[in-house]
Amino acid sequence: MRMIIALFIALVTTPLLGQVPGTAFPSGSHVYVEPSVVVIRDTVAVQAGGTGGYNFSLTRGSRLIAELGVEGGANNRIDVWLLDQANYQRYQAGQQFSYFKGTSGPITHGAKYQFVVPTTNIYYLVLDNRRAWMLSRTVKLNVYAILPEPTPETKQLESVLETQYQGLKKVFIFPDFNISIRHCGFENAFSNPNITLCAELIENLANQQLPSATAFVFFHELGHSLLRGWGLPMWDNEDAADEFATVLMMMGHQEAGALQAAQWWAGRGSTQEALSKLTIDDRHTISPQRARNIIHWLNSKDELLSRWERVFIPNIQTAMLAQMLRDHDWDEALIRGELRKRGSDQQPGGLQPVNAREEPQQNAHLDTANQECKQTWLGSVCGGQTYREIKPGKVAIWNEGTCAASDDGRLGCIFGHAQSTADCDHTWVGAVCTGQDFLQVIAGEGPQTLRWHGNVCGLNGREVAACITKQGR
Repeated sequence: MRMIIALFIALVTTPLLGQVPGTAFPSGSHVYVEPSVVVIRDTVAVQAGGTGGYNFSLTRGSRLIAELGVEGGANNRIDVWLLDQANYQRYQAGQQFSYFKGTSGPITHGAKYQFVVPTTNIYYLVLDNRRAWMLSRTVKLNVYAILPEPTPETKQLESVLETQYQGLKKVFIFPDFNISIRHCGFENAFSNPNITLCAELIENLANQQLPSATAFVFFHELGHSLLRGWGLPMWDNEDAADEFATVLMMMGHQEAGALQAAQWWAGRGSTQEALSKLTIDDRHTISPQRARNIIHWLNSKDELLSRWERVFIPNIQTAMLAQMLRDHDWDEALIRGELRKRGSDQQPGGLQPVNAREEPQQNAHLDTANQECKQTWLGSVCGGQTYREIKPGKVAIWNEGTCAASDDGRLGCIFGHAQSTADCDHTWVGAVCTGQDFLQVIAGEGPQTLRWHGNVCGLNGREVAACITKQGR
C-alpha cells in the first residue's frame, strides 16, 4: 500500500511545465490533462509614447486565452492589438492594418478574451502606449493556448496517472471520480468530488521551487473526495483534509512534501486572507495556521496514524487488508475485526475486494433464525443466546466468557448483551450492548450509539454506512 502511495506522490509532484488539466476525458479514463502551452507569462512596463510586444506561433484550431491587467497614468489604459504577420508589418510601417475583432483596441484596468486561431501562423501581441505623453503603463500578461489535439506528452501523462488512479482503487474503496489538470484563470485546486488541479497553482509552486507541495494539494482534494464518498461528515472540513493529506504523505515516506506545503503557506500573508474571509465563503484556516498544523501533525506521527487507521481500515479493499496483516505498522486487531465483518477468510488467496457502497440485505423474514442471520449484515446477533458471526457454516458462541468460532478459538467473536454501556468500552468493534441499543465500540474512544430508525441505521441521528444489525428473530 505504501509503495502505491509513494508512486502516486512521485507522479503528482512532477512539474507539468506547459502540459496541464480540462474537460474531454479519454474513453474509459478518469484523468484529463489539458493540452496547453504557456504563451506569455510576464509583467512589463511600456514607456509613454512607446510600444512593446511579443510574437509566437499558433496552430490552427488552438484556443488562445489572454488575461491582461493595466496600471499607470491617470486612466490605467493602453491599446492592445493581436495581429497576424502581414498586418504586423503594416503596423510597423505606419500603414493601415487589420486586427482580430474582440481581441484588440483600448483596454482600461484589464481585459480577458478568447480567440480561436484561424490559420497556423506567427502572431503578434502589441502593447501600444503612444497615446500617453508622460506616464508609462505596467501591463501584467497571462496568455496561454489550448491545443486542438492531445499531445504525446499529455497522452502519456494521462496514461500514467490513470494507472496510478487504478492503483489507488486497489487500496481504497470509493466511488469513481475524475481528475483534471487545466487552466482555471486563478491559482487553486478543488473537489466536487471530481478533482481539479489548476495549472496556475502548479506553475506557481514550481516557480517557488516547491514542486512537492503539489502532492500535498492533490491529497488535500483527494481527502475531500474520499471522505465524501465514504459518507463521513467531516468531508467538507478543510482542516480534516489537510490532516488527511499529511497522513498520506507520511504513509508514502514523503514528509518533505508536507514540509514544502507548510513552507508555502507560512510565506503567505494572513492579513489580506483574514479580510477576504469577511466577504468570501472560504472555510480554509488562515495560511500560517495551516503551516503550524502540518508541523504539529508531522511531530505527532504515531498518534495521527493511529487515529486515521480507524478511518482508513473500514474503507480499504479486502485483498489489501490481507496484505496489511503482514505489515506490523498497522493495528492487526482492527484489520482482523474488519475482515471478520466482511466474512472473509484470513488467507490472502481467499479474499476479494468489496463494493464501496454495497447495500446490506435486510432481514428476509425467513422461517428460522439461522436462515434469517444469513440475510443480515456481518456482526448481527441472531438465534437467542447464540451469537453468530455471519460466515457460511461458522457459528461464534460465547461460553462462559470464552469466544470460539468454528471451535478453532479464533478471536473477534460477537459480544453478548452487556449489562451497562461501560461494559462496551473493552469489547471488540462490533459489540452489541445495552438491550436494544446497538453500539459500535471504538477502542479508546468509548461507545458510540448506533440506533435503528425504521430501516435506516444512524449514529446519533445521522445515517452511517456500517451499523450493527437488529437481532434476528
